[in-house]
Amino acid sequence: MFEVQGAQARRQSGIEIFCFSPIVTENTYYAWNNYSSTNQGWIAESRRVVFGGEGAHQIFDYKGGPITPVIWQRNGNYDIVPSTGQFPVAPAWQVSAWLVSRNL
Repeated sequence: MFEVQGAQARRQSGIEIFCFSPIVTENTYYAWNNYSSTNQGWIAESRRVVFGGEGAHQIFDYKGGPITPVIWQRNGNYDIVPSTGQFPVAPAWQVSAWLVSRNL
């Protein structure tokens, strides 16, 4: 699972966050939007793996929601708007959680 591999990569490399961002081109844009919005089942499983474990807790307030049906960006007012189509793009698909052990 990404959560396990991401945590291992963070520990071994000393980085704070690990992100999987696929390269989406103009030719794969609509296929990616369809895939990402219809394949959201991993989110609930990821939360169970990461936050359901003993000895760790979340150190930020998670305010999640469903994956949007389009790749988005923030405009000058920090509003979420559809991406303007500068290709290729690399949307964040999975990001390792930043956890702190209670035993530290």
